[in-house]
Amino acid sequence: MADELAMTIARVFSENSLANNMASRSSNWTKEETEILVDGYVENREVFFKKFSCKITNEEKEKKFGAILES
Repeated sequence: MADELAMTIARVFSENSLANNMASRSSNWTKEETEILVDGYVENREVFFKKFSCKITNEEKEKKFGAILES
C-alpha cells in the first residue's frame, strides 16, 4: 500500500502530470527533489496525519517536514 501511495504522489508531481502539461511554466521541483519529498512523506505519514496530542504536536510535525526539506 505504501508503494502505491508513493507512486501516486510521484505521478501527481511528475512531468507527465496533466496539471504540468496544461501549464506553460516549468516545474518547481526537480525529479530528484520530488523523490526525496515522496520518500520522506511515506516514512513519516503517520506523524503528519495523526491528531495533535501530547506526543504529536505541531512543532513535531514541522520538525519532520523541515528534516525532509533539508535532505
